Amino acid sequence: MLFRHPAHPGRSLRLATCMNLWPAEDPAGVQAGLAQVSLPLRDALRDLVPGGEYGDGFGVGLWLPAAAAFALEADPFAASELREFLTEEGLDAFTFNAFPFGGFHQAGLKRGVFEPDWTNPERGFYTRAVAEFGLSIAETQNWRNAAVPRHLSISTHTGGHRATVVGDAAGEEADTLIADFRTRCIASLQAIANGLGRLGSSARTPVKLGLEPEPRSLAGDTRELSEIWSELGQSKGADEVLGVCLDTCHAAVEFEHPGAALERALGMATEANGRGPTSGRPLAKVQFSSALSLEKPSENPDGVDSLLGLDEAVYLHQTTGRDGAGELRFAGDLPELKALRDVGGEAVQRWLYCDEWRCHFHVPVDLDTTAGLGTTRSFADDLLTRVTANPDAWGVPELHVEIETYTWALPTLYKDSAGRAPSDRITATIRGIEAEYRHVIALLRELGWTPV
Repeated sequence: MLFRHPAHPGRSLRLATCMNLWPAEDPAGVQAGLAQVSLPLRDALRDLVPGGEYGDGFGVGLWLPAAAAFALEADPFAASELREFLTEEGLDAFTFNAFPFGGFHQAGLKRGVFEPDWTNPERGFYTRAVAEFGLSIAETQNWRNAAVPRHLSISTHTGGHRATVVGDAAGEEADTLIADFRTRCIASLQAIANGLGRLGSSARTPVKLGLEPEPRSLAGDTRELSEIWSELGQSKGADEVLGVCLDTCHAAVEFEHPGAALERALGMATEANGRGPTSGRPLAKVQFSSALSLEKPSENPDGVDSLLGLDEAVYLHQTTGRDGAGELRFAGDLPELKALRDVGGEAVQRWLYCDEWRCHFHVPVDLDTTAGLGTTRSFADDLLTRVTANPDAWGVPELHVEIETYTWALPTLYKDSAGRAPSDRITATIRGIEAEYRHVIALLRELGWTPV
């Protein structure tokens, strides 16, 4: 969906939902997800756009797992078939998620979601294949005729998971491993950026690769991303292609202040090619989502039980606690907190007497509470409000906003008042995403951004 603001001519905003909620491993599976989720969602939201028609198509955020991306690269017929489906149905795939390589919803994934990391050439091959397909859509749908210059945005992680890199090492040995890993990841990111820059120039559609801070990764938050940013801007290609994917769930989990996180994301200036400081990095995209929140865990044992009871075998649920003095405590996943509780002692007491816990668990952005816990909806709303207030700082003419709630696959979060999971998961998911859209669109309207 396309939005404009009367006070900001020459700027636009595009909204989509990320289709990483749909388990697909091949082009046919990707198309099936679009048919079963995106099309009904498109029709359900027509009352929100003028005349019930989407001016530039109904936006979708595509997740192409590596197997699908490589298949589209190798099979022109399959690529043409998917492009034709998108075009005929009025679906605008303007943003892509190239973070999960594959098997995103399979049990046992956990840290494996970061693999292959950026030291493995497969990560670069995969990202390039995603970009090539995205640019072929741009060519087919003739983005060059848009009133506001368009770009293709792709999100990825910044390197890999810290614990995987460090293993059993500690102290100086661990620091050395991380430093070496970072150097090799940066070299790969520079190389892929140069390649994507050439692709975008040839296709006359800029590609922006958004580096996504992810808790406990090489860049866990915007603070850590800003620390390594100067090393990423040593080539013209990297300087023009690499940007920031700002995830509101991740920033909330790390207890970043919305204003400070945005300021860092928009102001990561570098020394590039001896030209002096740049104006910052482009905001490639915003992934809009909420985390789980538990306030005063020492006073809410039922809440502690509820959160720890959500431990499951697929996704990482990095958890951060903040005490009254602002000190942060970090757990790599919920089993770490469960183990502390079982052992007891001073360590668990320090956790229990935090003012708040926040857990990486992408939950619906329209909800203040779910599964007996709070959410960080207010944080996400605050950050989006700040982002949209200053379009001149985006670094791109158009802001890409992608709703990313992929935990619809976990029925424990979405039981009805009687404790029953919905029997029709697809219908329940569509209705849930529709509620998310209506929340986001209502917020954007309040801020002066209207669909066109």
